[in-house]
Amino acid sequence: MNQVVPNFAWYLAEGTRLGLKSPRCPFASVHACPRYYQSLSLLGSAGCSPIKKEVDDELLGRWKKHPLWPVTGEQETGISGGNDVPNGYHNFCPEVAYDTFKLFATYLGRHVGEIDRDIAAAQLAKEGAPYDDPRWTWCSVVPQHYIECPLYSGLSHGSPSHITPAADNNQGQQPRPNPTIPNPIAANAVPQRRFRVALSFPGEQRSYIEKVAALLECVHGRDKILYDRFHEAEFARPDLDVYLPNLYRTSSDLICIFLCSDYARKRFCNLEWRFIRQLIATEDHARIMFFSFDPIGAIPDIGILSGDGYVSIGTRSAIEIAMLIDQRLAL
Repeated sequence: MNQVVPNFAWYLAEGTRLGLKSPRCPFASVHACPRYYQSLSLLGSAGCSPIKKEVDDELLGRWKKHPLWPVTGEQETGISGGNDVPNGYHNFCPEVAYDTFKLFATYLGRHVGEIDRDIAAAQLAKEGAPYDDPRWTWCSVVPQHYIECPLYSGLSHGSPSHITPAADNNQGQQPRPNPTIPNPIAANAVPQRRFRVALSFPGEQRSYIEKVAALLECVHGRDKILYDRFHEAEFARPDLDVYLPNLYRTSSDLICIFLCSDYARKRFCNLEWRFIRQLIATEDHARIMFFSFDPIGAIPDIGILSGDGYVSIGTRSAIEIAMLIDQRLAL
């Protein structure tokens, strides 16, 4: 039986299989989900940065009145472990688990004791398990996608998707409106432009960019990614040197430019950039996101300056880059 590694690639694949539009849970907030709140709050006593006490106390008081708050010990989120060393995380929010341990899981149990760790390490070495196999650290992991969370259905239908403010003591006054939590799916469901992401890159980096494009396709759909091989029939035209660069400037929500020493020498990169750079002096400059394969600094020939910020790719995987792109889209 294949070992399931509930990393981001698995999460994306599950979301695609299930036909979901959002790669991450739309209720992943201490203000929108009691399990997310409880998981994050408990981590504060397990070595992670705690929520400020006054904020935590207020959130706890409000969430306890919510219909989805656990009423039995079996439903509660919990952390267990002896000698103040946490080694079990129960009924955890998979979104919080991923942000903390890089695994989308509702239960994680560490190897307890040196003997258990040594036995596990010997077995994994015998199997030739990769370094990122969670079994090096965890004796048990129960993967969970957000749509499988028992609270997701209640939050989506029927139960309030947010907590109400503390009640006023003054009688006879109109109640204050409830604060609402924006739904990322609704916010991004109808983009203003044809493409969510446009990828500009030199051909020498195609093998890497192809992986990034495939991951973005899983989240947004092929027709929402401006990547040449996703639109070959459309791009087989005489005026491509004008048509394609204009799509970057006018029809893309986020333009990802992958820089390297070859970028400035490529004809289509220069054509694309000639149109893209028109955005820099406008309020649309935030639609541009730079990545770099090399520590190239400025490229004055095409107007990229040393003060321009970029993401250094280095040894980062395509999954990490796709995640950063989705994070930028959410801003």
